[in-house]
Amino acid sequence: MISNSCPCTQSDVKLRCDGFQTLEKIETSVLAKSGGECLINNGMPLPPFSNYSFVYAWDTLFPFHLLSSQPNCS
Repeated sequence: MISNSCPCTQSDVKLRCDGFQTLEKIETSVLAKSGGECLINNGMPLPPFSNYSFVYAWDTLFPFHLLSSQPNCS
């Protein structure tokens, strides 16, 4: 699960995912892998204090780390 613990909306959320593997197909609108980074939610905004999750199948939990995002505070 990915959490936006910020009081602002976050867009274009990119995670470091070098080495990520799954046996379960993930739609690219959910998680798009390009090289060592993954764009989540097709770059669409994640609301403040929200969680974003998807299903993947592998032996161990993968340690996703934030690379970048665009905060949108109004």
